[in-house]
Amino acid sequence: MKRKQRNDFKKTTFIGNNKVIQKAFEIEVKNNKLSDIQLTILDRIPISQHKNIKIDAIETENSTYNEESGILKWFFNLKSSEIKNVKHSYTVKFPKEKRVNL
Repeated sequence: MKRKQRNDFKKTTFIGNNKVIQKAFEIEVKNNKLSDIQLTILDRIPISQHKNIKIDAIETENSTYNEESGILKWFFNLKSSEIKNVKHSYTVKFPKEKRVNL
């Protein structure tokens, strides 16, 4: 399994008094077994605990997304040696004087 940040989608912009950060990730999994497997992939989108920090899920592909926990779930049946890629992205908007760790 590989999880990498897609640099072609990483962007920071300023809109008025707000800073907007866009991030995207790609997860690649491969079935190295000789038989088919059922696979569940879990990943997370950050959840804001402050009302002036907003997070929007831009792309969650065909995952199930729990807005309360920020958990993304993908379910797959992978054949032997099959490779599957999933992608997701999100935008974080917050006041530019605030410091946010992502």
